Amino acid sequence: MRINQFESPAGLFQIFINGQLSEFNISQSNYNTYFIDNVPIRCTNVYEAKIDILDLNIGDKILCEYEDGQFFNDGGGERMSNIIGEFNNYIVGMGAYDDVEVYYDYKTKIIPYVNNGHTSRGFEFEILDHLKMYKQNKNDTRITVKLVWESNKKDYAYDIVGFLTS
Repeated sequence: MRINQFESPAGLFQIFINGQLSEFNISQSNYNTYFIDNVPIRCTNVYEAKIDILDLNIGDKILCEYEDGQFFNDGGGERMSNIIGEFNNYIVGMGAYDDVEVYYDYKTKIIPYVNNGHTSRGFEFEILDHLKMYKQNKNDTRITVKLVWESNKKDYAYDIVGFLTS
């Protein structure tokens, strides 16, 4: 579904390209399972926002943010960064590729943008390369941001949100 804002417990999730509100695709993610003592726990609030960047230029900036709240860096995972906060009885998180090591290793460079790091409510990306050269791989011409939230009444809420966004 193509939209320009998405409702979450931390207010609207929005994407701005060079300061202008932009449309993006949103879908539920199949990557929604966390294991506690080998028992699968499924989270129903797991989404992927995909931003088409094929028509952007070197130096363009993409800001992906929730409307409200204050998030903190949760450490991420392999090639991922994530931020987490607590809002309206939910643990809310966001995850995105953190390509610093990929960018400097030209043999394994797979994406034409860099994650400039997190803001207090999201992530900022910058286009580094001419995107027309990446048309053969559709994943190279999109930025994917994971959005996850779970009720803070569940003992595992923080763990599942952290895991699914990293």
